[in-house]
Amino acid sequence: MYHSIRLYITKIQIIKSEDISIINSVLENNPAIIKAGRGKWIEIKTTNFPKYFFEIQGNAYSAIDTRAFLKNLHAGDSVFIGIKKKEYEEKFLAKTNQTQNDVVLFDVYTLSGKFDNILTLDDYNYMNRNDNGCFFEFFFGLFFVGISIFPFRNFIRSTFTRD
Repeated sequence: MYHSIRLYITKIQIIKSEDISIINSVLENNPAIIKAGRGKWIEIKTTNFPKYFFEIQGNAYSAIDTRAFLKNLHAGDSVFIGIKKKEYEEKFLAKTNQTQNDVVLFDVYTLSGKFDNILTLDDYNYMNRNDNGCFFEFFFGLFFVGISIFPFRNFIRSTFTRD
């Protein structure tokens, strides 16, 4: 029951395979991990779509084995990149309000190379489901610490105070 309450309150979105569009492309450069103030992510540039950048970040980044990813994918490799259909239709197909110098970012939800699946939808959904529980665990922990401290404080006050 706790798990279902947490899913309802945090509104975790489970992404289904019918919500994903697959793009086949060739890597322009070797993927690298980028570290900045907002965390870590991997930026993928492709030769077929030079003004589109594909990013693996957040739960998708947590779901992949970064060492194997960097070891197995190199410039010139063919990849299949899965992005949300809605983003694909809005940004990729429509091309509305884009100038030639605009760079368009896509979040990657699935990724497979020539040998194996690097990021699957199941891995992403698993990380997405398990990442959102800190809020409740923190407050439950704070609650139990609080109810254990207050009786102890009253015991100390009543024992060591002078009337």
